Parts: sequence; structure tokens; C-alpha cells
Amino acid sequence: MYLKCGLLEDAEKFFGEIPLGNVVSWIAMITGYGKHGLGKEAVNSFNKMQSENIKPDAVYLAVLTACSHSGLLEESQEILLRLCCDSMVKPQVEHFSCMVDVLGRSGWVQEAKNIIECMPIRPNAGI
Repeated sequence: MYLKCGLLEDAEKFFGEIPLGNVVSWIAMITGYGKHGLGKEAVNSFNKMQSENIKPDAVYLAVLTACSHSGLLEESQEILLRLCCDSMVKPQVEHFSCMVDVLGRSGWVQEAKNIIECMPIRPNAGI
């Protein structure tokens, strides 16, 4: 709620008071940062979550989306690589779509096309 209202400091304060953060609370923070163009904060939160041994599962999409909206090309590439190496999570077309989006926004159109042609999943209409 705080993030949707743009009250980032209040959201961070409330998040810090949660005794045991879970995947849902991390997704909320990372998504909120992304919606407000704070991709670096989203990536930092994602890294902190992983350092606390919380499995990223659905968080990959939230952080990739945040990177895409903030134009964080290198961070997107690193996170997608982590996802592809993570044996617990199977990459989905939405993950690759975020990578295509950030590549296109960064002017790397041919590389975006290469991702679409080489990804291990059939592209959908959105990608």
C-alpha cells in the first residue's frame, strides 16, 4: 500500500520491521522500487534477499521488470544468467521478454532479436 502511494520511506520502514521477510514481502518491495524507476534499489534488494537465503522463485520476474523499466542492461543480463543457472526455477517467456525489452530500449535491437531466436522457449505474441 505504501509503495503504491509513492511513500517509499514508509514502505522501507515497515518492511524493515517485518521479523521474518518472505518471498511475498520481497516481491512487494522489489516491484514497488521498479514501478517508481528505482531499478538499482530493486537489484540491491534482490541481492540482499538472496544473501539471506530466501529462494528467489517468482522474484526474478519482478527484478527483471524493474531493470527493464530503469534501463539496467548489465544488471538484467546478470540476473537472467543467474535465473538460467538456477536449477530450482525454470525460465519463462516473460523473463526473456524483459531482457528483450531492456535490450531494445538500450538500442541493442539485433541482440534482442538474437534472444528471441535463441531462447529455449517458444516466443509468444507479446515478445
